[in-house]
Amino acid sequence: MSQTDFFEIKNLLLEHREKLERLELLIPEKFEISYICNKTGLTRQAIRQRLFLKFQHKVDFWYEGGKLYLSQKVALQMLK
Repeated sequence: MSQTDFFEIKNLLLEHREKLERLELLIPEKFEISYICNKTGLTRQAIRQRLFLKFQHKVDFWYEGGKLYLSQKVALQMLK
């Protein structure tokens, strides 16, 4: 691989990283459980069971003011 090929690949990777960073700004850091219910069609109880079985409380999901919130990572996994 020549040096110009290396620099082209490096520039492409930097462009992709910048695009990814911009996309991450558009996705909220936390999601309410009601949003996940509406998008997946699952009940709150089903989502809560899945959260307590597969994820860590106070890390991946937590309560704020009596509402259950999910981290960005967990919410995106559940929306797949």
